[in-house]
Amino acid sequence: MSMTSSANIKNTQVLISKIETELQYLASQMHLVQENISVKNKQLQSYKEQLMKLQTSSKELIVSEHATLRYLERVYKLDLEKLHREIVPASLKKQISSLGNGTYTSEGFRIRVVDNMVVTVLESEEIYSHKKSPLKKRGKKQIVKKASEAIKEELAHV
Repeated sequence: MSMTSSANIKNTQVLISKIETELQYLASQMHLVQENISVKNKQLQSYKEQLMKLQTSSKELIVSEHATLRYLERVYKLDLEKLHREIVPASLKKQISSLGNGTYTSEGFRIRVVDNMVVTVLESEEIYSHKKSPLKKRGKKQIVKKASEAIKEELAHV
C-alpha cells in the first residue's frame, strides 16, 4: 500500500468519524426539541381547556371589542378611516417611517408603534414605560440624529 493510499484511507476514516459525531449531536438536539414540543403542546392544551371552562361557566354575556367597534361604525356611523387619519396624521407617518418602533406624540396624545402597527393610544401625560421605547432601545442621540437626517432629507425635496 502506498503512502497516498494510506493517507486517503485515514482522511476518509476521520471524515466518517466527524459525521458520526455530528449525527449523534443532532440526534440529541432532536430529542430535546421533541421534549420541548411535547411540553408546549401540554401547555397549549391546558390553556385551551382553561379557556373553554371560562367561556362555558361565564353567566355574563361578553361583548367583544370587534362587536363594539362594528356597533360604533354601523349604528353611530363612525368613520374609521377618518379616525385612523386623526390617530396617525401624515406628518407623523413620515417620522414613524424614519424611526420605527416607539412611542410618538401626536395632537394631545401619544401612540405606541410596534412592527409598523399602532398598538395603543396613550394620554399625553403618560410617560415612556414600554421596554422597547426608542429612547431606551437606541439612545436619545441616535434618535435625534436620525430625525434630523429625515427632516433635512424632506426639506431638500421642498
